[in-house]
Parts: sequence; structure tokens; C-alpha cells
Amino acid sequence: MKACFCCGHRTLAQAPGSTWQICEVCAFEDSGPERAELAVAQRHFAACGAADPELLELCTPSSGEPASWHLPIDQEAAVLVPMLHAAFGDQDLDGGVSLEEAEYIDDYAMPARTLRDPPARGFGKSGPWHQLSQQQIEKYSWCNFSFQDARGLRYHIPAYLRFFLEEPKFGVDPGSLLFHLESGFQVKELRSILTQAQKHVIARWLATQAIDHWGSSARKALKRHWAVDLDPEHADSLASVLI
Repeated sequence: MKACFCCGHRTLAQAPGSTWQICEVCAFEDSGPERAELAVAQRHFAACGAADPELLELCTPSSGEPASWHLPIDQEAAVLVPMLHAAFGDQDLDGGVSLEEAEYIDDYAMPARTLRDPPARGFGKSGPWHQLSQQQIEKYSWCNFSFQDARGLRYHIPAYLRFFLEEPKFGVDPGSLLFHLESGFQVKELRSILTQAQKHVIARWLATQAIDHWGSSARKALKRHWAVDLDPEHADSLASVLI
């Protein structure tokens, strides 16, 4: 049995994703929901035990626990941000392309670099990723992943994800990062230097984005590169959307 996107209990015969199955525990109908719709249903379930209070009489409380990887949308920041800190620790730039250097590369003022290229004098050094401020990242925009090398991506991705998760009202569009995690640009080199814990937390974040209006890139990224880093049952639960 597959886990319901709303309550996380294993009640579905097929992996969810526009299958129109109805969960017997929370009465949520798998209509291919957007994240906003799913978040409302999850809040209702947390409050009353049903995805919709009017459907409570149709629900059968489960005696078991939800899937261990199930993560309600409202809890994503509380769970994933500590995972980012644990996985990336005090990772520094380690000779990689900084946001400032990426801007110079974008303007053709400096040559592009790969994982094998040493930094120019005065570049490639930094403090830990978690010391980056939102203002520093905003200064160089959110969209210069194209001009970073794998070391730069390893350094900036956790900072970007932290702000994305903790500041939802800021309205950060993850499209640029999703494109790079999906497209294959630098992905092979990036994966070669990430630890398994680092790959896992990136995959967990991609799984949260697979249901949304920009979910196509997240689904493609998972299918092409990152689903292997999820718990096997978690990856299996996304089988219907990873097409």
C-alpha cells in the first residue's frame, strides 16, 4: 500500500498523483492537488482527523503510524533546515565560484570555471555557508547558479534552501535552482563532491516541490538524478508523478 499525500498513512493501492483514490483514514481525494490545496487538507487533518471537516464521518482512524518520511507542508522548515545544518555543517566555498565571481563571469569579465580549475587570486575563500545573509544572496540575485562551479553550488544551495524554507513570504522563486538540479548542468560534478546526507536533504526538498505549479522541474530532477537518494519507499510513493 502507498502513503496518502495528506495524512501519510498507507491506504492507497497506487502511488498518489491524480489517481482519484480516496484515503480511508483522512478522506482526502487524490485529485493531483497543488501544494496550497494539500496544505489546507493537512491542517484540517491535524485539527480534526479529516482532510475536510465535513467528511469526518467517512474517516476511519488508523492504529498505525504514518510513513516515517511523510512531511506535512507546514513542518518542512522545522524538519529540513536542521537537516541542512547537520548535512552541510561548516562547509565553506573551498575554492569554488562565489556569487560575486559568478556575476563577473556572467558579464564576461572573468572566465568560467569548473571543479578542476583553481580560483583567481582573491577569490574562492569564504566563511561557512550558514553565515551568508539573505541580503548578500539578494545582492547578486537568485539566478546565477549557471555561472557557479560544483563547489560554488555545494556552498550556496543550503543557504538558498534555508531562506526559501524560512522566509516563504519573501516569495523566492526556486525555478533557477530547480532547473539546474534537473538539467544536468554541473549535476554530475556536484553529486561527486556531495556526501550522502547532503544528497538526501536536497532530494527531500525536491520531493516537497514535486507537487506545485513549478513541480515539473522538481519531478524531472528527481527522476533523472535525485530519487535514488530518497528512502526507497518515499521514492516509490512518488512513482505516479515522476513521469
